[in-house]
Amino acid sequence: METKEDLNYQTSSLLRLPTELRRQIYSDCLPHTIPNNIRSESRTLWRRASINLLLVCRSVCADDLDILYGTNTFEIDICYDAIKFRYTWLIPSGLKPKVLYNFPSYFTSANVQRIRNCIIDLEHVDDYTGRIKYNMGGAGLTAGIRDRVAAFVNEVRDVGAFGKVIVRLSYGNRILSDIRRVKVLCREAGRDTEAAQTVLEPFKCLTGVRRAEVSGSVTPKYAAEITQAMIGKADGKTLPMVAAKEVAQDPAVLWRWKNSWNA
Repeated sequence: METKEDLNYQTSSLLRLPTELRRQIYSDCLPHTIPNNIRSESRTLWRRASINLLLVCRSVCADDLDILYGTNTFEIDICYDAIKFRYTWLIPSGLKPKVLYNFPSYFTSANVQRIRNCIIDLEHVDDYTGRIKYNMGGAGLTAGIRDRVAAFVNEVRDVGAFGKVIVRLSYGNRILSDIRRVKVLCREAGRDTEAAQTVLEPFKCLTGVRRAEVSGSVTPKYAAEITQAMIGKADGKTLPMVAAKEVAQDPAVLWRWKNSWNA
């Protein structure tokens, strides 16, 4: 007859399952993101679930954290005075509450390094709004937002292997930036748009991204330039990687990327 001590030394049946199958089970139990098909500020929604799996043991906790941060999409809002993580979740009634958390202080540094997919919304208000809201306008307003973008890039560029990074720049009225074409914005804003889009410059240091998109109040030429730099290619040559530590990728997470799960 087996004693309690003998049972404690046996490996759990769950932990003996293949990695891909085990992680699929974890994914079904953990919170996860889904696309928001309705036009709104948030393009991804969180389905809330239990995180008690993190309390089982260290092995299960490590697997769950890789799934929770490595396969879901995080929305980041960057403006002149703050960097926020936008958490929007779906409730059974169909409502979509939203709360903003400071980034990256809301997460541990180790979990920030696990993030692989993110959507970044950059808000560049016009001079009039900037002087009212931030007491800053002109070149100083643009420089302040660019510094925020640089701070964000410095926090996450050590990740080294982003799966998806989507950047959307809104200049002036955010609603108009969402629904009107870039050509119209460029024709009306002229040099203002060309000056505002320079806040994207720090993203050139965020290289090694598998899928990068830049949209909004930015000229097609500059958007293509930023995108090429982010995916690590420019003029047909691979760009040198930013000096950063290498982070080993979990095979199961890479397998999920390859099959475009939740991408």
